[in-house]
Parts: sequence; C-alpha cells; structure tokens
Amino acid sequence: MVKEANRPQAENLAFDESAYLAERPKMATLVSADFMNVDAIEGRDTVLEFTVENKSAMAWPFKPFVQNEKDKTVKQIVEAELAPGERTVIRYVFRAPLRADQKSVHMLLQLVEPIKYTKFCDDTVVVVVNVVSS
Repeated sequence: MVKEANRPQAENLAFDESAYLAERPKMATLVSADFMNVDAIEGRDTVLEFTVENKSAMAWPFKPFVQNEKDKTVKQIVEAELAPGERTVIRYVFRAPLRADQKSVHMLLQLVEPIKYTKFCDDTVVVVVNVVSS
C-alpha cells in the first residue's frame, strides 16, 4: 500500500533551516540512471525505482515525497530519513492506462520537500512507459 504524503506542520519540524539550506543540494543525490524506458501492462500497477544518496553532512530532517511533475496530484511519501552517506531506493507506483486510451506515458519523477513544496533532489528522472496489452 502506498501512502499519500501529507503536508506537515512547519512548527513541528525542529531543525536549523540555514544549515538545511546549505546542505540541501547534497542531501538527495541521484545515483541511478536519470532515464527509464519501461513496459507496463495496461490497467496494472507498476513500480518505478531509482536510488538516491545523502552526500551531505546532515541527516534528512523530514520524509520527502515523490511525484510526477506532469501530474502533481499524486504524492507518495518516501519512507526514509537518510543519515549522511546512506542510500535508499525510491519507489513510485502508478497504474498504467488502457492501451486503447494511451499507448505511452511520459513522466518526470521528482523528490519534493514537504514544507515549501520545493525540489529536494536537483535531478529529475525521465520515464517513458510503453503500455502493452494484457
């Protein structure tokens, strides 16, 4: 089951914002490919995965979420708060459309910080999904 991301209350987050802003560019560095070309069976859930590493000197102060920049309505929380040097696999689950409706889907997957809804990872993963019949 994929959890939808909820916007946390800013007053509940206790961290040094200036230190965070200085370290943020290195907190979620993409270490896997930035392009995927995948086949997905129409009407079925498909899991897309990419890997990020925290190359900063600071632990993640929150759990970011991943979203498709072309459809920002679905936000899936990342169940990780990485310490410096740790890696995690980010998973994004989507349901492939019916092939008769759409033969391919293009996505731009992005990690987003949950306070100001700004990019948490400078890289974007480009995904081309080829929808195949079941």
